Amino acid sequence: MTHRSLRLCAILGTADIALMLCALAAAGSAACDSARRGDLITMQLQLDAEGLIADVAFSGRGCAISQASASLLTDELRGKRAEEITALGSPYVMELLGVEVGPSRIHCALLGLETTQKAIATWRNKV
Repeated sequence: MTHRSLRLCAILGTADIALMLCALAAAGSAACDSARRGDLITMQLQLDAEGLIADVAFSGRGCAISQASASLLTDELRGKRAEEITALGSPYVMELLGVEVGPSRIHCALLGLETTQKAIATWRNKV
């Protein structure tokens, strides 16, 4: 798969939670004050009562790494439990991407996973 063949770059008709995060070009930035300056990912999740991901989709813009990572994650997250997803980390995403990502681009690769994990945390606080 390449950035030209993204999967599940869509909007779910009914999502239990949708969360958008932005990764700024400057590493370590705490806030997203301008979407023009960074990658933007919105992850939408449908979860059942036990926290199983029934459906997932993403939308966004940015570099090929952030978009490809989010696309690959959508394939992998469906059918997983929320606890499994919150336990995932950088090594999982790097293996999923299958290409070496330089230190300055790791935040791009992790944006989809971090957004998903924060969305799950938000969902848990509402349940």
